[in-house]
Amino acid sequence: MSAFRAAIDNCLDLVLHAQDRIEASPELELMSPASLGIVTFRRRPSSVDDEAILERVNASIAERMERGGEVFISTGRVRGSYVLRLCILNHSTSEAEVDRALELAATLAVDAAPGPPTVTRESYPAIEASWVGRSSLDVDAIRSFALFASLDGEQAERVLHAAHEHHAVTGEAVIEQWQVSRDLYVVLNGAVAILVDGDRVRTLGPGEFFGELAAIDWGAGYGRTRSATVTATEPTRLLVLDWVLVNWLMKAAPAFGERLETASRERLAAL
Repeated sequence: MSAFRAAIDNCLDLVLHAQDRIEASPELELMSPASLGIVTFRRRPSSVDDEAILERVNASIAERMERGGEVFISTGRVRGSYVLRLCILNHSTSEAEVDRALELAATLAVDAAPGPPTVTRESYPAIEASWVGRSSLDVDAIRSFALFASLDGEQAERVLHAAHEHHAVTGEAVIEQWQVSRDLYVVLNGAVAILVDGDRVRTLGPGEFFGELAAIDWGAGYGRTRSATVTATEPTRLLVLDWVLVNWLMKAAPAFGERLETASRERLAAL
């Protein structure tokens, strides 16, 4: 438990340090308060107010930084604006690495010429082989899963546009215990084993989900670290929802939220 607490404290210290650096930078803009493991920001030169240009600038930064492979930068939108997310994924990340990443974001020469924004996870070398991208499901297929049965058409469409698919190979650890990450996973087909401290406690199949404990916002942007390792026991297709989408759905679709909270209580009690 002391190692776990130290890992959490390190992540908290680093995201707060990153937030301070961003707020002090004339080139960077903090887009939302730091949460555990995630700092959301963008490059915003003082001379640029055009959102289309800012989007191209930040997409170019994300592509360049991902290509360099030093840190994990993902992208998204906050209040309609294209943003960068610096992901502090493990306890070994150092303050110097955070400083270097933010310095690169503030100083990289970038191309703001018109072109499609980069979705960085598609080009991230460590996961490129298993990345599938936007789900091929349709609204009816999404709502056929019990977790999403209460969604209306607009909410299901949002899941289709914001979620992505991941194909896990047999033996792949989709998430690892104590890992700092916040995606929710739904098994579309295949199967995964849930392991706590190395012991297999259950198997999940199509329609079942995992990762809700970390995905739920427990207040002040806080999410739990992973309570179990989840490993694919056969080729498995997963639908992946980031925590922002999950918490939006919990507010927009109360039955969805109730189902997640019930699962969270049951699984916490079983730990």
